[in-house]
Amino acid sequence: MINNILAAVGVIITIIIGIIGVKYTLKQKNKTQLTFLKHSCISLFKAIVKNLDDIEIKYQGNIIGENLILLKGTIFNNGNADIDKAIVHKPLTLTLPDNYSWINYKVIDSSDGLVVNVKKVENSLQFNWDLLKEREFFSIDCLIEFNSDKKDDEIDTEIDLRRNLLNNLEFKHRITNLKSVNSEESVPSPMPIGGLLFFSLILLSIVYVGFYFSAGQFVFPKYEIYQEVLIDSTLNIAKLKATDDKTIELVNQKGNNILILDAS
Repeated sequence: MINNILAAVGVIITIIIGIIGVKYTLKQKNKTQLTFLKHSCISLFKAIVKNLDDIEIKYQGNIIGENLILLKGTIFNNGNADIDKAIVHKPLTLTLPDNYSWINYKVIDSSDGLVVNVKKVENSLQFNWDLLKEREFFSIDCLIEFNSDKKDDEIDTEIDLRRNLLNNLEFKHRITNLKSVNSEESVPSPMPIGGLLFFSLILLSIVYVGFYFSAGQFVFPKYEIYQEVLIDSTLNIAKLKATDDKTIELVNQKGNNILILDAS
């Protein structure tokens, strides 16, 4: 009974692992994926003005206040498929949360040959490109202002303002096979070769165990045949067991010998 259960479990595990392997292979074949790398988000007033005495910094003629934030980030194609304009039905846009507005923005770096156009649409930045190839990127610097009807002493602290900005940035798009844009602190790295080999060995071990039990029970089944044997007017249930080429034993269901036949 236990062997049959193990055999059934082995077959089920083998089937499940096979299905997972097929799905993973198909999923990795063409994977469209974008990641936004958050490099830094700095309050210019806290980082520069407040920490240096007798320093005054202006932007466009206005003194920098506590509500001016510098955001630096990178859009990175970390999928294994190129993203060209043929599959872009609505461009990628980055939208600010409430009470934040764009003051200035600029693409400061990009992959060789990549041209990205950025324009502001209401409270969003819209990114347009002809072809964003696998592993290509572009980086942006943005100057963002926080505005609120609250009094100065009611406004959240600098840390809260930055955290609120980062946590509520929203990417929108209509790009074929792209579900969402991931936000990360660093470049996502694939599983190391050692880890991949270890994972593969575990899967192979599970498949081997499943095959061992399933093959042992279904491909090469082991049967034990018992017969009714009348010995000294007593009916016994026993099986024949050959111990050598001249000796045969009758063994009951408990494994005890009830008769030994010697042909020598």
